[in-house]
Amino acid sequence: MEKRGSMSDPLKSVVKDHFRQMLEIGLDVKKKASQERKMFKEGISDLQQKLNSLSCKDEQEEEETIRKLQSELLTLDDKINRATGTENELQKQVQKLEEQLKAAMQEEKENNKNRARSAVNIYREISQITWQKSEKPGEIKGFICTKPDEIKTFCFDETKQSQFFITNSLWEMTEDDTCWNMDDEAL
Repeated sequence: MEKRGSMSDPLKSVVKDHFRQMLEIGLDVKKKASQERKMFKEGISDLQQKLNSLSCKDEQEEEETIRKLQSELLTLDDKINRATGTENELQKQVQKLEEQLKAAMQEEKENNKNRARSAVNIYREISQITWQKSEKPGEIKGFICTKPDEIKTFCFDETKQSQFFITNSLWEMTEDDTCWNMDDEAL
């Protein structure tokens, strides 16, 4: 009889075969895993080399890009400096021209004042009209010397009378017996 707990030879043989097969499968798996690990390590190493070479290329490209950008920056800085210098010169020229224009306008204003003053004086001599300042807005008043002894006063209200009426009335007053200080023979 066989002892309890011991296996029979055929069963032992089957278990051994089965165990051997499992051991072989395990060894195959281990071998394949080792090969795959080796392949992965080689792949990783290869990728690291490629990455390093790319990094070197990237660094070289970056350095070249940086050099180009620095060169462009220097060029732009130079252009800005030249433009700023030109702008300053133009501002000085504009300021000088503005001063000249202001002086010319002031001179023209003085000339216009003198011309207007002269025209008013001539008009006063011819028409013998003397204007008076009025306290009321829109009121036009003054007097006309028609003869050496005769003075005609006038007072018009611009709000009630038209410009046409006022002008015609003044001309009529100056035409009536106005002393023009001209010889009758000169006419």
